[in-house]
Amino acid sequence: MVNRLADLTDTFTEVPPSEAKQEEMFELMRKYSSGMSKLKQYDAEQLDGETIGFDYDKPEDLVAMVGHDSGAGRSATTSLYNDLKERMAENTMCQWRKSNCV
Repeated sequence: MVNRLADLTDTFTEVPPSEAKQEEMFELMRKYSSGMSKLKQYDAEQLDGETIGFDYDKPEDLVAMVGHDSGAGRSATTSLYNDLKERMAENTMCQWRKSNCV
């Protein structure tokens, strides 16, 4: 999932231009957010010498575990997601008006 998001967003730097890819990104972001929330429900504990679960003192560990660094994680879940919602809203308004919006 993280790798596909990286592909769609040019390594977490921009919202894809096509509406189809924006829809795909939106679904992936929704699944990513839901999955991260579920993972955070389990407190960190040691199992066979390995820490499992979410450690609130080291949130970056979970982000790294799913495939990217904390900077990319924050970017993917905040500014890009907000940009995506804005772009999708603009697309919807353009379709509603049946005008040529850019």
